[in-house]
Amino acid sequence: MNAPLAFLVIAFFLLPEADAERHDANSLQADCREALEEMDATGRIHGANAGFCAGYLHGITDALSFCGKLCIPSGVDDTQGVRIMMKFFEDHPERLHERRFHLVMDAMTKAFPCKMPGVGAK
Repeated sequence: MNAPLAFLVIAFFLLPEADAERHDANSLQADCREALEEMDATGRIHGANAGFCAGYLHGITDALSFCGKLCIPSGVDDTQGVRIMMKFFEDHPERLHERRFHLVMDAMTKAFPCKMPGVGAK
């Protein structure tokens, strides 16, 4: 993915949405709960809502990784990413009315920040 394309992907997630209620974190939390249930039971994602959760997470993490805002280590799988999002949602119920993009971005950058060389070194 090149830089202009990454910018367009992030801009798409930040555009005002006509039906904001459907695009808040409450709806994503329900989809991701379904995804976790399916992954725990079968090891795969079957349903459309669960697939949306995983796809949404992939889209945002790919764009943030490309832009250098997120540094996910190798070995992190879909299940772990969804669990990180769900934990963030559970820890911050006061924010579930916000746009889901912001919560996913906050959850993932908190879990996998990019380390700046020399910062925090003693």
